Amino acid sequence: MAVVKKGNYGRIVIAYDDIKSLEYFGKQLDAYYKIDGETFDEICADALVNFDLIKEKCKIFNDKLKNMARKISDKYEDIISLSYRQAIAAHKLCIDEKGLLFISKECFSDGCAATVDVTYPSMPLFLLLNPELVIGMLRPIFEYADMDLWNFEFAPHDVGIYPILDKQAYGYEKDDPQWTISRQMPVEECANMIICVYAACNALGNKDYAYNNKEILIKWADYLLEHGKIPENQLCTDDFNGHLDKNCNLSVKAIVALYACGELFDIAMYKEKATEFALWWIDNAKENDHYKLAFDTENTWSIKYNMVWDKIFGFGLFDDVYKTETDFYITKLEKYGIPLDSRGTVAKNDWIMWAAALCETTEKRDKIVDSVWNMINETKTRVPITDHYDVETGMQWRWAEYYTYQGFQNRSVVGGFAILML
Repeated sequence: MAVVKKGNYGRIVIAYDDIKSLEYFGKQLDAYYKIDGETFDEICADALVNFDLIKEKCKIFNDKLKNMARKISDKYEDIISLSYRQAIAAHKLCIDEKGLLFISKECFSDGCAATVDVTYPSMPLFLLLNPELVIGMLRPIFEYADMDLWNFEFAPHDVGIYPILDKQAYGYEKDDPQWTISRQMPVEECANMIICVYAACNALGNKDYAYNNKEILIKWADYLLEHGKIPENQLCTDDFNGHLDKNCNLSVKAIVALYACGELFDIAMYKEKATEFALWWIDNAKENDHYKLAFDTENTWSIKYNMVWDKIFGFGLFDDVYKTETDFYITKLEKYGIPLDSRGTVAKNDWIMWAAALCETTEKRDKIVDSVWNMINETKTRVPITDHYDVETGMQWRWAEYYTYQGFQNRSVVGGFAILML
């Protein structure tokens, strides 16, 4: 504790030092704020001495971000102003001999750390503010996938349960020495990693990080080439809805990732196959005025949020789909958002915002953005922003009536709200 006092005015700082931030494959790491070698007491003292300067820098940053958001709409500014702190706080910034690590914390599910399908939705905010942080998110997955601990051809889901990062936690059966394949997300995580790398390299203006990991990215692209067009029965990031066979939205993600890998490494075959797959997708996913939940289902639909990267990257694979899909989403729009798909009333506001980014008119976009604002502003479950709720009530989602456990809250995925500013 440090105190500075002058006359009748004083300022007190109470701070917490975690001493070691986390354990990373057997090494206990310091927080990034210790990079200059100062002690914790010195850091606190500096914060007091430079309080006015730091406060002004924070204000400048805050105002800049809010001004960017206000160009979309006033309600979008409210959403970003509230959510960006949550997205940042749900990470731990550390340092080791190789550089920085920006470790996500699941916070309110199973406690996984460096989860790929949490990095994927949260990434837009960090692409916008500092793409090096995206590299810091991806590092643990690449390093883990290169170890003997991981011997699968697809990408891992996570690297442990915070604060111990030592092996994948999700889907691991304690009584079984083998990984439970059925609990993995093979297409999901391979595609996520490739898209995240492409996005980070694009934001940084060079492909160095991609080439540093070329061998494994090619391996994951080859997996998508074989398994991504029509994904077999498996989980995706929306695992709370269970396994889904022939998932159209997951197929979109694989196709976009395959094209992205072709762009990264100038591999024409990947781009040609992705284009071929996209044309096939458009023909086989179409159902009247929208596109299906799964290729072999009828009278179904889902938010195709994965298409947003095709639009942002300018690949043009699904240009003819955006208007049809977003027109349909408007017909499903409730006061508190759009359901994730035709299976129920559960909503994910990160994906809703990505649907807004697909809109070709500000009128449609603003209707969708306003629904997210309505939910955050009016929900009776007063918790740090939940990304998982009932679209009819705006209430945080309950897994079942007889469970007290509720849906996600205070998670980093709300960084995905920044998608409209990309």
